Amino acid sequence: MRSEASGEATMASQEFNREKTTTDWTLRWRSSRDGSGWFLAFFFVAWIVGGILIAPQVTDSSEMPPYLPAVVAGVYGASVLAIGTWMLYALFGRKTLRLDGDGFRLEHRILFWSRSLQIPLPELRYFEAVFPTEPGDDDGDGEDLLGVRLVSLGPERLVLDGPREEMLTLLPEMNAELAALKHAAHLPVETPPEPVFPDGNTILEGAEKIETETIPLDRPALDIPPPSAVRWTCLTEFDRLQFRNRGRFQVFAVFMFLGITIFWNGIVSVFLADLFGFMGDAPEGIGWWALCLFLIPFEVAGVIFTGMLLLVSAEPFRATTLEFSRCVYSRRTTWFGLGWTRRRSLAEWSGLELRCHKSKKHRLEQARTNNMPFDRIADWRIVFLDARGAELAEIVELTEGEARWMADVLLREQRIVIT
Repeated sequence: MRSEASGEATMASQEFNREKTTTDWTLRWRSSRDGSGWFLAFFFVAWIVGGILIAPQVTDSSEMPPYLPAVVAGVYGASVLAIGTWMLYALFGRKTLRLDGDGFRLEHRILFWSRSLQIPLPELRYFEAVFPTEPGDDDGDGEDLLGVRLVSLGPERLVLDGPREEMLTLLPEMNAELAALKHAAHLPVETPPEPVFPDGNTILEGAEKIETETIPLDRPALDIPPPSAVRWTCLTEFDRLQFRNRGRFQVFAVFMFLGITIFWNGIVSVFLADLFGFMGDAPEGIGWWALCLFLIPFEVAGVIFTGMLLLVSAEPFRATTLEFSRCVYSRRTTWFGLGWTRRRSLAEWSGLELRCHKSKKHRLEQARTNNMPFDRIADWRIVFLDARGAELAEIVELTEGEARWMADVLLREQRIVIT
């Protein structure tokens, strides 16, 4: 057991509070640390008061089309919801990061709402630094930013960010605590990569690097369990093997695109109403054509936002099925039961290869994307090889834990695949 006194509390800075006991290590901080919450509160109140004052003019205008008040109300409501949510996040958002014998836990809390992420200790690997892609990226106060990303067998996530000096202080402490916990649990410990500053300030984008691991078919299966955040289910029948993945309803994504779509298309619809004379006399001649051409890119953007809204709303009805049977691999993707199927022959299958595509640019974009509550980007894949090493087929967009688990299942059930 480690010798630190129970309840020892220290201050990493004015922004990050850390506590260390004999059983865990905890870090707490505010979700927004730039003081924007009070500005947003003032802006929110001013926005509400302005809406109340202007409402009678919008509803009492006799020259206004009957549908326009509803459009204005929709745009205004979407803006109030967005500003209010951002204000609550900035004023009352709190985050807590904890490392203990059970693993990693990250909790986001805003007043009475909370959301947490938990990863078991055996799936944790290490914490590493994530740097801005451009020299001089800062937090507005002239301080260089740095992020801390958790690397695990599941999705890699950006768990912390802040001024560079503070992050460089916290990063080795977090890795040391993780190593101590894994030593105590008799688990292997990985050495995290050292932060590198090739230009004295930030990491530069590098060329893509591909890591590979070849698995022959005669290797015995290891009975690897699925990771905690696995997105696939396995179904084994007499003559076929299936992996199934179903989409999930993502509240944040739906409401975000809903707000953007209402706000953007509501504003564009006002200009369209003016263009076609629904708000009085329409422009004529060169003025009409100038306004028409000017609105085209905004209309295209509105169509794109609407398409994204429909896509994320339909995500719960998406199903992807990977099926292996009689030397044939098929991948079928459907929405509402309608979709397409791609098939590949595995008659000459003789081995598997696990590949991880890594590039500094890709992994930084992945980390920034993973700070949002969408499905995380995965860069592992399983490649089916013949005796000459040529590629027959591949399974893409997997996490490391998913790739190793699925490859182990394929080895164990290969009689279904190749007979």
